Amino acid sequence: LPEAGEAGGAGESGVVGEEELARWEAAISELSCPASSSLEAFLLPTDDPRVHTAREDLSHIDPTKQRGVVDWGRCETRHQRARTDEELGAKRPLTQWVSQGHCAGPDFAWHDWFKSQVERVVDLCDINYLRLAREGQDANYKTLVWNLSQNVDRSTASSRPGVCPCLTPNMVPYVTNRGGPIVGPEVLALQGIPVDDLLLTRENNDQMADLAGNAMSSTIVGTCILAALLLSRDTLRAFDAPKPDAAAAGAGGLVTSTGSSETQADVAGGLAMAEKPLALLGEGGVGPLAQLLAEAAGSARMCASEGRTRVASDIVRCAKCGTTKSKSGCPESWPEHVDMAPVTEPRTPPREFEAKLAAALPMVVTLGGLGCADGMRPAGALLPAGIEAKLLSPTRGGGGDEDEDEDEEG
Repeated sequence: LPEAGEAGGAGESGVVGEEELARWEAAISELSCPASSSLEAFLLPTDDPRVHTAREDLSHIDPTKQRGVVDWGRCETRHQRARTDEELGAKRPLTQWVSQGHCAGPDFAWHDWFKSQVERVVDLCDINYLRLAREGQDANYKTLVWNLSQNVDRSTASSRPGVCPCLTPNMVPYVTNRGGPIVGPEVLALQGIPVDDLLLTRENNDQMADLAGNAMSSTIVGTCILAALLLSRDTLRAFDAPKPDAAAAGAGGLVTSTGSSETQADVAGGLAMAEKPLALLGEGGVGPLAQLLAEAAGSARMCASEGRTRVASDIVRCAKCGTTKSKSGCPESWPEHVDMAPVTEPRTPPREFEAKLAAALPMVVTLGGLGCADGMRPAGALLPAGIEAKLLSPTRGGGGDEDEDEDEEG
């Protein structure tokens, strides 16, 4: 669990003694278990709209404010010392960045996010990458979390793959095989908060990260409460009192509901609703199949930066392998691709094609001709007689009992 630190004050009230606290701590330790789910189980798909929205938020640079040069002289000295002491060299194989210039992460990375980071962050990515490369590991193929908000001489990487370190409010948790950070809904999910059941539309990514960094994991809190209730059940039963009878309870002046059952809730705009027949067979024809396939191909995603709904206008295609990329959302140079030519085919926004396809296809489909084999199938059988006999033939599978006899003789 991404939780660290200790919380005190359980025995300060004087109600709980040292023996009860010791039993409580032992019960919590007994209820602990190794991690059964990796970090990837809590991450959203890369094309999820929530990830795409958070990516735009994290990569946004206010055009009205000119970004000044960030002086990282003190950190640069520490970075140079780490490279020298650990014999990492001066190369930058992961980001290829130059001072006050170009920065490009891996092919699958969030390049717009990399371009919005300061030089200390991108150089720390290269140092962490070189540390793992020295041990024979490629971080791009491992699910590791790097805390890029820490300095280079602090602990900046997770101890084991697939395990998230302690989450803090101002943390920059970079996932190596994603090429981008953990977004707000994901850090809440790591704390055990059911993000799919919450409406998180007004909270931005920084607010959700601050909430997760200052929160206690719900599974830890639930375990502590459960252990306390189980160990204090004898104490809680001492406060049980006999239940009062119904007559005494009624005479005691309990307030009961006197509302009328005939009251109806007013629905806003209910009188303005009009009935409309439900079109189960589709509102329009499907049209020519070739046109439908062409529109489907035009709405296909051609770059990871497009997400599920966007359509980039600067798509280029490799003449050798057919790979498509966006010039604005991906690096400007692709050494493995040649002759990157612009894509001139007309493209359709995915939302428009989805609405058109949903209106054209029927909601109910009837299949006919499925009972033509009923006469060939014996009563109570699932398959026709000839097929069932063939499947149950002793020669099916290559030998049967005869092979076993030959093996015993051998």
